[in-house]
Amino acid sequence: MDCHNLEVLGLQGCANITDNELTSLASGCRKINYLDINKCSNVGDVGVSTISRACTSSLKILKLLDCYKIQDEAVLSLSNFCKSLETLIIGGCRDISDDAISSLATSCMSNLKNLQMDWCLNQTLH
Repeated sequence: MDCHNLEVLGLQGCANITDNELTSLASGCRKINYLDINKCSNVGDVGVSTISRACTSSLKILKLLDCYKIQDEAVLSLSNFCKSLETLIIGGCRDISDDAISSLATSCMSNLKNLQMDWCLNQTLH
């Protein structure tokens, strides 16, 4: 996909979106600052990690509500590459550890304003 100027993309609820589609998207759309893939149940760590590397300086808002395949790898990739992230919604992403959230908080502390983690069952927030 070649969309050099695309900044906002909403794909919420698109069950056919997978890591492969996000990888394809990332190769040509590096200015995305708002990505909503809530309830895209076939998206996992590979797709989100690819987006985080492609949209390093632009990604500000990422919504991953009920993306059950998201685990630590995706959150660690966001913490490594997306220092400008302001909003992350990971409610229902049940396999994210305290360590991954701690890394994100440390890396993005100057910009992160909104972190929603409802139903993240592995969180203890120690």
